[in-house]
Order: sequence, then structure tokens, then C-alpha cells
Amino acid sequence: MYVVVEAWTPNQKFLSLPAAAREEIFDGVREGISKLAEAGIQSLGWGHLDEVAHGSAHQWLAVWTMPSAEHSEVFLGAVAASGWYAWFEQTNLRAELIAPNDAMAAHLELS
Repeated sequence: MYVVVEAWTPNQKFLSLPAAAREEIFDGVREGISKLAEAGIQSLGWGHLDEVAHGSAHQWLAVWTMPSAEHSEVFLGAVAASGWYAWFEQTNLRAELIAPNDAMAAHLELS
């Protein structure tokens, strides 16, 4: 299983929009989420980031699960095609989830 974690902050262009325009953007996002779910890409949830030690400067996050790296390419392509990056400063993280012991073993092999 792959996960994609998005971390973002609304930019000034988004913050300057009237409420109706913001709602229109999120109407499109809702529609996109429904289509992604049909392709096996699921949102685990979105959240406003708390301030924590060594945290991100971004304000929001979303966590997504999907069956493969290929699905993550579909997902990231859909995000780009939606125009999302025009409204938000964003960082994306992607990984195939593995067992903690496997991750630790991989670290022991680093040179």
C-alpha cells in the first residue's frame, strides 16, 4: 500500500477570493475525491496542523491511501489538473508503507 501526504498553506490568491469562489473550488475537489475513490484512492482524512517540535510550517494536511505507485501518479496528476497548486503552497510526500522492522533494517544498510 502507498500513502501520499499533502501539506499545504492557502496562498494570498486563495485568501483574496470571495466565499462563493472558494466554494466553487471545493465543489470541484469534492467531485474529484469521488472519482478518485472509484479508482481505489481513499482519503483517510484532512486536518489543520498543530504546532509541534520539528513540525511543518504548512497549515493543513491530507492523508491518502492507494494500492500502488501508479495510483499515486494518477492522484498527483489529478491534483495538478484541478488547479490546486494555483491556490495553495504545497509539499507532497509519497511512500510505500513497510513494516517498522523492515525500515530499521534498511537504515542499518545505509552507507
